[in-house]
Amino acid sequence: MNKDVLRNLVRQRRSAIPSEERIRAEKAIFEKFKELDEWQDARVVASYNPLPEETDVSLINHFLLEQGRSVCFPEVILNGENIQYHKWQLGSVMKPDWCGIEYPVGNAVSSDEIDLFVVPLFGFDRFCNRLGTGVGFFDKFFAVNSLKENAVKLGIAYAAQEVSMMMADKWDVKMDMIVTEKEIIRG
Repeated sequence: MNKDVLRNLVRQRRSAIPSEERIRAEKAIFEKFKELDEWQDARVVASYNPLPEETDVSLINHFLLEQGRSVCFPEVILNGENIQYHKWQLGSVMKPDWCGIEYPVGNAVSSDEIDLFVVPLFGFDRFCNRLGTGVGFFDKFFAVNSLKENAVKLGIAYAAQEVSMMMADKWDVKMDMIVTEKEIIRG
């Protein structure tokens, strides 16, 4: 199945999840996240400010701040050719980026300072392949930026976004693990 067909399938599945089930799922994802050693080992965590259709990670972001971690959100720059992360905290002044996604103004964080990347998934498979929106923001970011040698790429999604298997292109970057409301999948 090609990626456009998979995206349509996942879009239908995701939009069929009732709001109260999304809230339950996001709480379960948060509980699973707290079980991970990877967040405990991280000093700087690159997360995201969710779009309405993405899995909401607000509980995770607030928890990380409470635990003394630095949290940063992405700004899509250069007409989508790269991402710059910015430190976020409660009360940060937010501004829309090139795509209209809000990010915290100022306090840029270098990619090689980040220990853990929390990445929204459009879809995924059992092998930790990530299906994005098709624009390649995160694939480009991971390909062109220096990362810490042990930086962890953690995908977040609802279990309904899983597809049986997808053909990964050579530029597709796999996640090290994926957290859903049902399980933690390791690559």
